[in-house]
Amino acid sequence: MQLLILIFSLLFFSNSFGQSFGVDTVSIDTLHLKELKVKKVISFKFNSTIFYLSYNEYLKKETAFWKLHHNDMKFVESAKKKGKYINQEAVKNWLSFDSSYKDIKEQAKKSDTIFVTQNNYDSSSLFIENNFISDQLDKNRCSIVVNGERQQVLIRIKCSWYQHSRAAWFGRRYFLPGQKIYFLVATDLIS
Repeated sequence: MQLLILIFSLLFFSNSFGQSFGVDTVSIDTLHLKELKVKKVISFKFNSTIFYLSYNEYLKKETAFWKLHHNDMKFVESAKKKGKYINQEAVKNWLSFDSSYKDIKEQAKKSDTIFVTQNNYDSSSLFIENNFISDQLDKNRCSIVVNGERQQVLIRIKCSWYQHSRAAWFGRRYFLPGQKIYFLVATDLIS
């Protein structure tokens, strides 16, 4: 009898455990990009792709991020004066982002095209443009050039995987038609 109970317990456990692993889900969309028409434009270079974005939209997002972390840095400075532990990596990241933010604003005073690259953020261990750019693509508020050619058609694949409550991912991957390697990925949910 005990052996029978053990077998049923193992069967129940393995059945329950097996059901907790989700299946990859996929939806595929074709995006048709229009020409971006704005007064000031951000030319954001990421690998071999250049994203053209509205300067005003970009600055709004950057300013919100800057204000949030600027307040954090005020706290860090206060803690530093009191002799408390300061995460130097976080300070370095902030200074790098702060420098890029100020550079963007300075370029905007002199030109209608502001040049930014992922390199501006690499030294700060940030890639905050990830979801911003993908959201702009989804809203058709972005133009892109890949390897010197303007792209008007993109493939967006929404996919997810789930193993358990602490191992799940949902996001979007962007491809050029006929390509197997995506040029941009956006993480919408991760646990």
